[in-house]
Amino acid sequence: MELDQLIQTEQRLDRALQQAREECGRMVDAARAAALGRESALATELADRARARVVAAEAERRRCEAEIASGAARRVAGYDGVTDEQVRTLARSVVVLLVGSGPA
Repeated sequence: MELDQLIQTEQRLDRALQQAREECGRMVDAARAAALGRESALATELADRARARVVAAEAERRRCEAEIASGAARRVAGYDGVTDEQVRTLARSVVVLLVGSGPA
C-alpha cells in the first residue's frame, strides 16, 4: 500500500509541477507582452518628443530669421536717402585718407 501512495504522491507532484510550469509560462508571456507594450509606448513618446523638438527648433529658426531680416530692413532704410553722388564723394574722401592726396 505504501508503494501505491508513493506513486500517487509522485503523480500529484508531477501534475502540480506541470501546472506550475504552465503558469510560469503564462506569466512570462504576459510579462513579455507588457514589456513590448511599454517599449512601444516609450518609442512612440520619444518619437513624439523628437518631432516636437524639431518643430520648436524650426519655429525658433524662423523667428530668428524674421528678427534678423527686420533689423536688416531697418538698417537699409537708413540709407534710402543717400544719393549716388554722396556715395562717390565719401568714397573719394576715404581713398584720400587711406592713400593720401597724391605724390608729395
